[in-house]
Amino acid sequence: MKKVFVLGLDGANQKLLKEYVLKGYLPNFKKFLKTGSFAEALPCSYGATPINWATISTGSYSGTHGISTFLVHKPGTPMDKVENGFTSKICKSEFIWDAAQRAGLKTALISYPHSLPKTAKSNIVIGSTGTPGQFPVIHEAFNIELIDFKLPEKWKNVPEDRNIIKEMKFIVKPTDKTEWGLGTIQRMETGLNQMELYIGLVKNKNKKDSIILSLVKDWKEKIVEVFDKQWSDWVTLTFKNSSGKREIGYFQCYLDFTKKDLTFTSIYYEKELCDSAILRNELIEKFGYYGKYIGSVVYKNELASLQQAEAKGMWQVKAGTYLMDKHNVNICFSKWHYFDHIGHGLFNYIDPLSPWYKPSESKYWEKIFINAHQIADKMLGYLMNWADKDTSIVVISDHGEVVHINAVSINNILANNGLISFKKSKPAPKINWKKTKAFAHNSSNTQIRVNLKGRDPDGCVQPEDYEKVQEQIIDILLNVKDPKTRKRCFSVAIKKQDAASFGIWGDRVGDILYFANPGYTTEWFGLTNDLREVVCMGQHEKSSFNYGAPDYRSEHGSSLPSVSYGRGGESAIFGMWGNNIKKGYMRKNPIRLVDVTPTICYLMKFNPPRDCEGAILYNMLKQ
Repeated sequence: MKKVFVLGLDGANQKLLKEYVLKGYLPNFKKFLKTGSFAEALPCSYGATPINWATISTGSYSGTHGISTFLVHKPGTPMDKVENGFTSKICKSEFIWDAAQRAGLKTALISYPHSLPKTAKSNIVIGSTGTPGQFPVIHEAFNIELIDFKLPEKWKNVPEDRNIIKEMKFIVKPTDKTEWGLGTIQRMETGLNQMELYIGLVKNKNKKDSIILSLVKDWKEKIVEVFDKQWSDWVTLTFKNSSGKREIGYFQCYLDFTKKDLTFTSIYYEKELCDSAILRNELIEKFGYYGKYIGSVVYKNELASLQQAEAKGMWQVKAGTYLMDKHNVNICFSKWHYFDHIGHGLFNYIDPLSPWYKPSESKYWEKIFINAHQIADKMLGYLMNWADKDTSIVVISDHGEVVHINAVSINNILANNGLISFKKSKPAPKINWKKTKAFAHNSSNTQIRVNLKGRDPDGCVQPEDYEKVQEQIIDILLNVKDPKTRKRCFSVAIKKQDAASFGIWGDRVGDILYFANPGYTTEWFGLTNDLREVVCMGQHEKSSFNYGAPDYRSEHGSSLPSVSYGRGGESAIFGMWGNNIKKGYMRKNPIRLVDVTPTICYLMKFNPPRDCEGAILYNMLKQ
């Protein structure tokens, strides 16, 4: 029986990958390139995560599947209302797993976007929809500074070789990230009870010092003991709500005495690991718990994040291959998000173009990136050793990463040109929608919407003035200059009517499509009271409400999909390996991500999904 394992590496940068292969750091990727086929891949329209994973799994362009931005705006809804772009219900196209089910085949999805709600009943879904954020969780990841200790009181059953010398108390209050709001994410109460955790600092006679966590002051009742520079075992806690309903949560924590810091993962819902309780328990028994989200740890402790990344990556490939061997799965899609996390958090340290770059520290951070790629290399090696003659392996990313030197606020530009009506307020200006002619949601980093009368609830632009406003905005964008260099910030600005060449059309797309020049990002910079338009990044800049750009050190999606810049680029990676794949073939021209699904369908010998628009990559296959 033919099988395909799709190893998704979110944010994998093809320039760095090739560089590390040439330097000998990645032996399994070297073997993959020598015995398989490889190509650069162009994101669909622009490098936004949910757009491109949907393109990969449907074979259709953004205009067809309807996911036009990171968060999707539906026509007829308020200008600032958007919906999560990672759920299947937002996608208009049929998925490859729907077509596979018609052919009698089963698919497993591990942290893969658009896997829920299920569209194919036979699917096995692990780890929810793979959003780069943390929700749904019982509690998002957090840190405890180990500074507010006091002398211990009334601890029971402490062993003779241990001594609890200090203690502190921490209250875990369940709050879930559930709703995307304007410029931020609203945190909603889960209805679950809060829980007190006692933290004891332990002096050990025969071992290293440690920290224990306990619900009561009793050594025998402790829930975990954590040692310096290590992740704890997985811990489970049972939360209750007012009606007595129970929810099991699980988490790990990492101790760093040097930083006086205890880092917690998110507290995950156990039920979210898999919707089948029987299979969930089987996977936990076989492979342990699964850490779905590791992004926040990158910003808190890079060494701890590497350990988490490896654990998550190896869990994915081991569980995925197990499902294929033991549960009759024919196709497995997994998505490992670590490259995207370290790109946003740390890429500035290794790219000399970045305003945050420090030559004296670059060697240390280069090792972090090499280690991250070696984890992916280990994952790939596991798959290649597992695969038999009937199995093909696909390695793919959705986009690359580039450093940003300047942040550009589209909404501040619109406001300064009289197109947004507002009053200054805290924490951000209040918009008068009835007098606002155009607006760009913070997540829509290549699109601007015209507030059109008859289409939008508070529309004020008359239909006969629609194209005039479009042209006005295009003229404004193409005349925005960097105050230091006097170079244009934008390379492209066109009307929605002309955007089909980028794979964009339909009623969910903005009315103006634009692309910034390399080095400029339009993400994470909304309407602010100071109305700054172009801001140079660096240590001097601090984030604030609607202005998160200084917290990110690389970006993707603001520039054209083909852009190469510094040590990064917007384009993605694509490779295939197996019996039916050409050996040692490096394609000269990029593929399009719409080509992935029809090629997998061809390898597996079933008809592609209903809305597939891509082509079979014959020149990468044995004829």
